[in-house]
Amino acid sequence: MTLTLRTTILRLFCLLLLALPSFVSAQDSISLSVSPTIFEMSANPSQNWESTIRVINSNSFPLTVYAEAVNFRPLGEQGASQLLPIPEDSEGATLAEWMDLPVGELVIPPEQTLQIPIIISVPENVSPGGHFAAVLIGTRPPESQDKQSLVETAQVVSSLFFLRVSGDIIEDGQIRSFRTSERLLERPDATFELRFENNGNVHLQPQGSIQIVNMWGEERGVIPINQQTLFGNVLPDSVRKFSFTWEGEWSITDIGRYNAIATLAYGQNNRQFTTADTTFWVLPWKEAGVVLLIL
Repeated sequence: MTLTLRTTILRLFCLLLLALPSFVSAQDSISLSVSPTIFEMSANPSQNWESTIRVINSNSFPLTVYAEAVNFRPLGEQGASQLLPIPEDSEGATLAEWMDLPVGELVIPPEQTLQIPIIISVPENVSPGGHFAAVLIGTRPPESQDKQSLVETAQVVSSLFFLRVSGDIIEDGQIRSFRTSERLLERPDATFELRFENNGNVHLQPQGSIQIVNMWGEERGVIPINQQTLFGNVLPDSVRKFSFTWEGEWSITDIGRYNAIATLAYGQNNRQFTTADTTFWVLPWKEAGVVLLIL
């Protein structure tokens, strides 16, 4: 075999290897979604709660999916959650164990929606407060032993469940910290970090705003917080960090000290409020240095 022929075969082989992952990726591309993504409900001990999850198959081919209930808890302060399988020795103490879901394969026709029924049976002797779980809808069975394959190829979507069981409900929260990323800015363009702490036994969704005023007491901006949204919940015994950006209009009269006041409301039984403030300066020190140098 000549060197030229060998080179040509090698090039064709490399091109085939480069094209193969793209082909497989295109074949494995799946569009799957659920609605709603968040359920918020209240219940009494010994009460049953029923609803449905809409699973949407937007593909031109049928999909076989499986439903599984797991618990979750906060992971870090960024709003992430850690999914937890039902422990073997739990004895019915978690929300995922109270869920009744269809078992086995569920086939969704092409470009259609499947209604998956769900029943939550709250036990009689259950602790009051918040209980949290998620229903996972995936293209691989929950009992799959090939964990690496599950992570790489399975398509999984979820609906989160926030259940409030009546009884001794404690709604207690506060702004743990509130600050700007930088205290000295060249332009009115700031990033705020707000950390909210939940010390109660139910989830809280802090809602409110950040008001920004200049050194003359004139309002220069308002940032809404968790208004008209279902997201932004803070689970019990956890801290969640929120980040916001503000960009004001540049004006020579606004140079100087700024004050940002965060006001949040929380709670369903009794609406409560918490506030915090922080200061920062807007000084175009580079331009001022050039002017002083010229003078």
